Amino acid sequence: KITVPPENFTLTKGQSQVVTVTADITGVSSSDWAFGNLLLTSSNHPDAAMPVAVKAARDNLPDSFTIRAGRDADELTFNELKSLDMTGLDAEVSALALADSFEAVLKQDSNVGSFLDDITDGVAFVAYRVEEGAKLFNTTITATNSPDLDLYVAIDRDSDGSLDALVGQSARAGSDESVSISNPEVGDYYIFVQNYEASAANAEDPFTLKTSVVEAGPAQDNFTLTKTGDNEDFSLKFAWKDNFDASDLGYAVVTLTSSDTNVAAKNLPVAFSRVVDDVQMPAASVLSGEMT
Repeated sequence: KITVPPENFTLTKGQSQVVTVTADITGVSSSDWAFGNLLLTSSNHPDAAMPVAVKAARDNLPDSFTIRAGRDADELTFNELKSLDMTGLDAEVSALALADSFEAVLKQDSNVGSFLDDITDGVAFVAYRVEEGAKLFNTTITATNSPDLDLYVAIDRDSDGSLDALVGQSARAGSDESVSISNPEVGDYYIFVQNYEASAANAEDPFTLKTSVVEAGPAQDNFTLTKTGDNEDFSLKFAWKDNFDASDLGYAVVTLTSSDTNVAAKNLPVAFSRVVDDVQMPAASVLSGEMT
């Protein structure tokens, strides 16, 4: 059913009217489309029909939450969230996993078609161990002079020193590359950075790679989550307090659960970055002179 208030209005030349289209999609399955028509009629003008298409959604949850912290201690609230199927909603957040930083310099790979043909030629790598129950693995290139770095992640599942599969890659134009893996499987993860295009002939381009592994376990005191409301209208308030370093990057995972055991839990990543202070302390006044 579609309702459109106001149902009747009169316009003279040059006037306009705002109408609000509300669709009741009760009974429409999640992710299905429903269709209708909005018909405008007038005794003086031809009818005008406008199609209406509505996609049923049982929640309005984001794919992830982003926090850009301008202070070491602050909070941020996300309001008007909904997850209609998750009756008896509960929410918890993992510990905040601050990223490790890996820095190196790279010349351009002489064979950009394969990053594994010679890992000493325009390629650098670093390894991480991921244990059972990990919630998220993220690796991101955060700084470089190269106009085009590419990022690859491979796994050695049985720790025998042989790569078993490529589990993620980010190889777009430019160097803004990131790989994120939810619920990563156990194994040794190898991150490869390839210099696809150097900044100049024979240049050695520096780069910074930041990697976080969000392990299973409860939140710590430096990063907490408070839920208010129910599944039809709730808020999530993130609070943090720590001595963060400038440019710190980290990840956590929010887990939403329902008292209905037939409804699957949902894991939503949280990207946390410590940016430039949004409040600057005034400079102290300095007096100078001679005693007389």
